[in-house]
Amino acid sequence: MAQMETLISLSPATPDRPVPGPGRTDRADHRAWLHPVFTERSVRGWLRLVYGACMLASAPREALALSQAARGTALWRHLSGYAPMATLASQPFVSAKWSCAMRLRRIIEHCAIVDRLGPPFDISGSQFAEVIAFQLGDSRCRLTLDTPGWLACDGLLSASLWVEFDRMFSITFCLSDRDERTAYVGGIQGRRGSGVLDQNRALTKAAHGMRPKDLAFELFRMLLPRLGVARLKGVADGFRYQKTRRAMLAISADDQVQLDYDEMWESRGGSPGEDGFYLVPVQRQPRDPCDIPARKRSIYARRYDFLNRLNEAVDAALETNLAIKLHAGIKKKP
Repeated sequence: MAQMETLISLSPATPDRPVPGPGRTDRADHRAWLHPVFTERSVRGWLRLVYGACMLASAPREALALSQAARGTALWRHLSGYAPMATLASQPFVSAKWSCAMRLRRIIEHCAIVDRLGPPFDISGSQFAEVIAFQLGDSRCRLTLDTPGWLACDGLLSASLWVEFDRMFSITFCLSDRDERTAYVGGIQGRRGSGVLDQNRALTKAAHGMRPKDLAFELFRMLLPRLGVARLKGVADGFRYQKTRRAMLAISADDQVQLDYDEMWESRGGSPGEDGFYLVPVQRQPRDPCDIPARKRSIYARRYDFLNRLNEAVDAALETNLAIKLHAGIKKKP
């Protein structure tokens, strides 16, 4: 009996649970008592893996190519350093219109191209290459190439305009050799935050009336001849990867893309195609002087001269062996 009383005293009749606080429901408290395998985050992870496995089954040829990626190649580094095959197959990429097989095929093609191109285009997620640095007003600007993980759904290579230590705009794309070498632009991401509007105004004035977004895109186009790109395609606004059902459920209202991609491509002479992309001229097309108002011709002349000098600097830099650096906060492996 004494042993029975001891056991009863050590075993409370009700679980030792915290009392629900103000605004908390009993259901919310139960969530903290779930086994880690059954938490909301882990269940989503398991469902993502199952969904990815089903997607891989729908693209057996591409799945085989991924599984046979040779060690040290760009594809192998992408798989080992970024995401497993199932996750890669389940996530959106560049266009909402692309099937799983098409997404994986574009990833494989891009990695094969950068393997042949070598540095500075063949770089991993922790690395970057500074192509050129130039002064814009009172600010030091840079054009870099890197592969940010948070932009992996936009593409596998980013050309970014930096102002001092801030990444102002990134043009993210992937390459394909179907028919002829094509660059598919899947995202144009800009910086947000306090003071950005005033900074953009100052940079626009220093760049002879050219907004930072436009300058970033022109710098990106200067890289295309070195990449051997014959066609440039920008994803239409209605087929951005954010339009997929999974992305729309995961993206909050604050993360919605505010840039109108259709207007971006049309203002650069792009024409919409049936594949969900705009065909954009690979080279910059200066305006005819007859179409420019007389009072603005001098500022356009200075702008074109500025872009021509930048183009010469980019061409000269790509002829050299650019140093591959590590992003701040990442230590080099011994």
